Amino acid sequence: MIKKFLECTTVRARIDMLSNTFLGDWSEQDLNIILSALGLTAEDYAAKADKISAIEQYLADYKRKVERESTMNCETMDKMPVRDEGETIYEEKGLVGILKRALDTE
Repeated sequence: MIKKFLECTTVRARIDMLSNTFLGDWSEQDLNIILSALGLTAEDYAAKADKISAIEQYLADYKRKVERESTMNCETMDKMPVRDEGETIYEEKGLVGILKRALDTE
């Protein structure tokens, strides 16, 4: 089950994976490894259901924290310089770029 857990590429996918499994699918060792990887102690949770709930709660809290922090950086975004109308982010390299810049300046 650890392999399936690690194959999930997003927090949401891991939460869904945990929600869609049965308690019998998980061994105590698998749950203990995941708990320790998340910085939680397995001794705090006696039953398998408690361990899975703790993992789900940790992932949900982490997801909320990341979403909250990403929306709080509006001030940083407001300070970013505004690009000119005709300017693009991508600048071509080599001879093509030189010719393009030369033709655009005329």
